[in-house]
Amino acid sequence: MPKLFCDAKTCFYHQDEYCTKDRIKVCNCQEHGEHETMCDSYKLKKDTDNRKELFEFASFGTPNAYSSVSCNVLDCIHNQHEMCKATSIKVDGKNAKNKHETICTSYATKIKL
Repeated sequence: MPKLFCDAKTCFYHQDEYCTKDRIKVCNCQEHGEHETMCDSYKLKKDTDNRKELFEFASFGTPNAYSSVSCNVLDCIHNQHEMCKATSIKVDGKNAKNKHETICTSYATKIKL
């Protein structure tokens, strides 16, 4: 499992520069014809008294530096059978309001021969 750093401070799962979700998914978003990556597990943090959200918040553990990362970005050098095998990755999106405003900064294109 890669060491996962997270800068998406607006994410529900973000805590202390790490992720409290035990497994995240990074995916390829090509809406505008450009190659982009994003954290598909991103969920906007809300200031609410909603009991379901409070239960969900209480149900996950402490921030973990290491997380399982599934990935459908097949042209990334770290992707092995749709799992990230990098030693560490970082998700950026400091002011993200949705998953499309996040990015996996560890993405690196496989060299084609």
